[in-house]
Amino acid sequence: DNTTGKRQFNVSSTGSLIFQNNVTFEAGDELNMTGGTVTFQGGNRTFTNAGVVNCTGGTVVFNDATATILTGAGTWNFNNITINSGRTLTQTASNINVAGNWTNSGGTFNENTNTVTCNGTGIQTITGAETFYRLTTNKPSGTLTLANNVIVSNTLNMTAGNIDANGNKITLGTSTANTGTLNYTAGTIIGKYEKWLASTGAARVFPVGTASATRQLTTTFTNLTAGSLIV
Repeated sequence: DNTTGKRQFNVSSTGSLIFQNNVTFEAGDELNMTGGTVTFQGGNRTFTNAGVVNCTGGTVVFNDATATILTGAGTWNFNNITINSGRTLTQTASNINVAGNWTNSGGTFNENTNTVTCNGTGIQTITGAETFYRLTTNKPSGTLTLANNVIVSNTLNMTAGNIDANGNKITLGTSTANTGTLNYTAGTIIGKYEKWLASTGAARVFPVGTASATRQLTTTFTNLTAGSLIV
């Protein structure tokens, strides 16, 4: 306990913190991580956040035998995230900010209806054929790089920073019944961008290009067979 009577965990570059039971961060509680490793392991774990989770360095590893559930009204600020093989991370009623890499090495990510935001400086990499409900790029500098194909089922928010598909593909929507929404402010997709389409009339932006130049395509169809278009 700190001087206010609330719990404060500080993990540095030489530190290691393992959660083997359910944890509730109440208002005033803090997890501050500048390096090292925080690991969730054991059985089912529910991590509830109403306090401050601010991990600017190090790696959070989800290694529970079954599932880790992130819940609560707070925002989870992580650096690197690793979901180990056979493990499950469930995002419930909370958003995740990632400043480093997102690595899914054979586990399962249940995104529900929440947002994952990539907001770090420098290169960030998504490894694993991941599906996000809402994915936001808001990078002051650097590129978000895909090591595998990535699906955004509901909304792709491109606020700042490029997405390098790296020979892979980013897909918005999942079918003609769920075409997804692009909210575009800035940035370029370097490589393949797939968008599901179901109706004529509306202009659709395909924000593709190179690392140094936008080669954006805008389409308006008057006669359309519903399906997906890759640019």
